[in-house]
Amino acid sequence: MNDRPKVLLINPWIFDFTAYDLWLKPLGLLIVSDWLKTHFDVELIDCMDRKDPELALIRHNGHDSKYGTGKFCYRIVQKPAVYSWIPRHYKQYGIPEEFFLKKLQTIGKIDAVGITSIMTYWYPGVKRAVELVRSVMGDVPIILGGIYARLCKEHAKRVLDVDIVSDAWTQEEIINEFNKAVGSTFKVLSSRIQPDYSSYERVSSAATITQLGCPFKCTYCASPILFKKMLFRPTRQIADEITDYEKNGIRDLAFYDDALLMGYQRNLGPLLDELIDRKVSMRFHTPNAIHAREVTPEVAFKMKKAGFKTIRIGLETSDERRQEHASNSKVNNQQFIECINNIRNAGFDMNDVGAYVLMGLPDQTYEEIVDTFMFVNSIGVKIYISMFSPVPGTPEYQICVNKYGLDQTEPLFTNKTLYGGVNRSRYFELERIRQLVLRLNKQFESKHNLYRIMEK
Repeated sequence: MNDRPKVLLINPWIFDFTAYDLWLKPLGLLIVSDWLKTHFDVELIDCMDRKDPELALIRHNGHDSKYGTGKFCYRIVQKPAVYSWIPRHYKQYGIPEEFFLKKLQTIGKIDAVGITSIMTYWYPGVKRAVELVRSVMGDVPIILGGIYARLCKEHAKRVLDVDIVSDAWTQEEIINEFNKAVGSTFKVLSSRIQPDYSSYERVSSAATITQLGCPFKCTYCASPILFKKMLFRPTRQIADEITDYEKNGIRDLAFYDDALLMGYQRNLGPLLDELIDRKVSMRFHTPNAIHAREVTPEVAFKMKKAGFKTIRIGLETSDERRQEHASNSKVNNQQFIECINNIRNAGFDMNDVGAYVLMGLPDQTYEEIVDTFMFVNSIGVKIYISMFSPVPGTPEYQICVNKYGLDQTEPLFTNKTLYGGVNRSRYFELERIRQLVLRLNKQFESKHNLYRIMEK
């Protein structure tokens, strides 16, 4: 007879105007799964699993792009009232709800449910998952964790029918939350940090991390709030994990570190050497961006040799004042130029290299935005717009509250599509700039520069 408690972990839907699978996996939830399996039987429902075999029933092909990314299944849903003026469809991304209900009914009796959350403005997906769990499993204890739970704890308590809203992030704290839910007293046995993919039927790409946290304190970023210090994983453990992925047929792996190159000599450097020695032939990607100041010729060469393909660099802005104050001097323009030169000289395909440019900060001028685009384009790098979202607890969020009256009671106003929730006219003016960049990137290979496009 099995006396182990049985828990269900859920990665809920995304409700938003746009979403795309850039090797997206619920890393935090998968790490929790690995921790819990010591003491619990674990089931997983990932509503964002683009490779769910049942999606073939609705002819969603789930085809991968060149490097394993792709489009999510979705349905158009009614926009919340606060978004009524935005001329775009609002969608529920992920598996159909009937598939979710079928999975709940198949799993059977559960002792506790753990639901994760990511973006604060994605909470409607969490809310819907909780409602459906309650409809099938009644008063089962539900634990909510993740970023939304930690940044908007009081809101989550107010609008969601859950038993525990957890701000835990260490293994001991998380296991104690599940102990509380099921009435057990299990202890921590290991400090391992490793995602558990065993519950997926099909996995063609994966995501991982080498460390948690970031040493910089950018005024628009939640990392300093979520992680009080940096935690590094052992090199051998990560290399073994990646080797297992390759053996299981996974071709693409994304590193979702906030600061992948920080602590290079003790972290990524030894890992690159290990991957090169083992002749790992996977393709690696950096969707969260790397710090330009850390990309020396040696670093760029080793990343290329180890199998890194798509590289994103965090520039945010070319404005020197903002670089110093808002971005904590993590990069300057000369460091960015040297980074690109080193990447180019290492042999990377520049079509796979891009720079994130932050757009929509509450006090950001249009001149600053366009000047940054000009700067990036003049160096021969693709532009990837990173739309500003006011993250609760950050200095930029407080500016939005104090200067523009941002509604602190409703996380939907933090959606990046609102460009900070400042005002409607700003949305449409910034939208014109966004369209300009889309045109610029389409003509990237033809070497068209920003000046020529603006003249048309």
